[in-house]
Amino acid sequence: MHHLTDLAQECAKLAALPDGVRGLPVVGLWAFGDILGEPQEFDQLEVAIVVDLPEVPWLSEPVGADHWANMTRMRKNPIRGLWRSALAPVWNHHIVRPAPVWTVEEGAAENALAAIGDGKGPLVEHTIDNIQNGSYPLLTQVYFYTTVLPGQKMDPMVKEFLRFILSREGQDIVHRDGGYLPLTAALALEQLKKIEAKKLETKASAPKK
Repeated sequence: MHHLTDLAQECAKLAALPDGVRGLPVVGLWAFGDILGEPQEFDQLEVAIVVDLPEVPWLSEPVGADHWANMTRMRKNPIRGLWRSALAPVWNHHIVRPAPVWTVEEGAAENALAAIGDGKGPLVEHTIDNIQNGSYPLLTQVYFYTTVLPGQKMDPMVKEFLRFILSREGQDIVHRDGGYLPLTAALALEQLKKIEAKKLETKASAPKK
């Protein structure tokens, strides 16, 4: 387990470095496989490494992967890393129900790391209610961002699009076609108020299933 925590910490350290120093733009680290099951001894930790590149063919490594793996000391530990593009789903036929343990937006997922680490906490069922109320720890948030320059107003088409996403119809589409959970009514209303107040950051979907 300490290998996973150490790798999450190294991801954070590299992400804080200037672009020319950190190498690959890694934006997420997800755990999957045996470590998410019953407490047991296993030979290799499996992780998905999400990188901000338009495409990463399955089972390939992007240019700069060796440098990144050496800087994080991943190569020296019993860790198998599979590289994924940030523009594609993390999960597939091999990466089943991965759990985010670090993202560049939110940092280390302390609750998820704790839940993975001890394996002794109370059982929390994987239900919509438990995900939305935050008691299920293995989740991630997804955000929409829009930029409004100083002295300018938000583009009316952008504002209307965000309003639509936060409407009941929009949230139904997010759930049905995107595979994400809809926001609660209270959270959707909170985000609508941010739009009207011209806040720059607006959450548009609930945690991933």
